[in-house]
Order: sequence, then structure tokens, then C-alpha cells
Amino acid sequence: MDARRIATQHRPELIAAALLLLMAVNLLSVIARKSITIDETLAIPSGYYYLTTRAFNLDSDHPPLPKLLAASPLVLLSLERPSLDDVGDERSTQQTLVAANRFWSANQTQFRSIFFWGRVPMIALTMLLGVLIFAFARRLFNQRAAVLAVTLFCLEPNILAHGRVVKDIHVALAYLLFFFALYVYKSAPTLRRALFLGAACGVSLGVKYSLVVLFPLLLVLVSF
Repeated sequence: MDARRIATQHRPELIAAALLLLMAVNLLSVIARKSITIDETLAIPSGYYYLTTRAFNLDSDHPPLPKLLAASPLVLLSLERPSLDDVGDERSTQQTLVAANRFWSANQTQFRSIFFWGRVPMIALTMLLGVLIFAFARRLFNQRAAVLAVTLFCLEPNILAHGRVVKDIHVALAYLLFFFALYVYKSAPTLRRALFLGAACGVSLGVKYSLVVLFPLLLVLVSF
């Protein structure tokens, strides 16, 4: 009886969770059937070198956070890490290409494992984005609107196509997180909410340099 009452009380949350879980299963099931992208051939090795050698000069056109997340499961695999001592430590596209080529050549027998586990953290971010959409829609409207928003999110073709790809979904997550934190802060300013907003700003810069455009907007909206 208690379980039934709890399920009734939290029906919107359970429905949203079920939808997100189904989408996660779908995204995981198609990884093996979808080819790796050009960006991922550079991002995954760069993230692995970040974690194992602190070579943050690789693929420096983009912030390191998404690549670190993508490479984090790879430290549990027995991968080869070719030396980069002969290519220097300058920041160049050529060095990134050399590092990526050596990484994939040295670990070609584990390509599928690297490919799979490198994308799993991106699916986790996609699920987190769905949770944030639910929370934001419920705060703006109501629980029914939140469930509808999550349903549309789970059926969105662009999300289904890119929710498993490294260097895509994290930008949408950071963007929405910023506006959610800003809305929460403006509704009732407190120190805790200010810290949350500051953290959201930090995450934005940690995933995409171009999100610096949010800061002028922050200054304008906070001042009113």
C-alpha cells in the first residue's frame, strides 16, 4: 500500500525516469552500429592523454572537460599509450593528428571497446539533460508540462542522433544549466543560489569557449 501511494505521488517523476531510461537503452544499443565521427577520433585520444600524461596541449581548440569525461572509462582498459616526446609540446593541429594516429594504431585491436566506452559518458550527460529539462519545466509550469517536455526530448531526432556523440550534447546541457541557475537565482537571490549560478558559468566555459557569450547576458540580467 505504501509503495502504491508513493508511486501515485511520484507518478510524473517515474514516467520521466522510465522515458529517459528507455532512451538510454536505445542510445547504448546503437553505438556498435554507428561509425565514429571525425571529432571523436581526435577527442577520445586527447582526453586519454590528458588523464595519463597531462598533455593538455592536444586538441586545445576546445576545453578539456568533455574529453576528460569521454576518456575516463578508458583508464580501466589495458591500452597502449604511445610516446609523444618526439613531437614537442606546442599547441598545433598537426601534433593532435599525430597523437591520435599513434593512439588508434597502437590500440586497433581494442577499437570497439574504446569506441563504446568513450561514448557512454555522453549518454550519461544526455540523461542528465533530460532530468534538467524535467526540473526546469516543472518549475516554470507544472508536472504535466515537465513530463511532456521530457517526452518530446526523448523523441527528438537530433538528440537521438547526437546524444551518444562526444563533443555535442554537453553544450546543450551547459547552456540549459546556465539559464536554469539564472532563473533560480533571480526568483529568490541567496548565497547558495549565487554559488550555483557561478558553478554553472564555470561549467559553460569548461565545455565550450564560445559560451563566453553568456557572460554579458548574465551581467545584464542580474543587474535588473
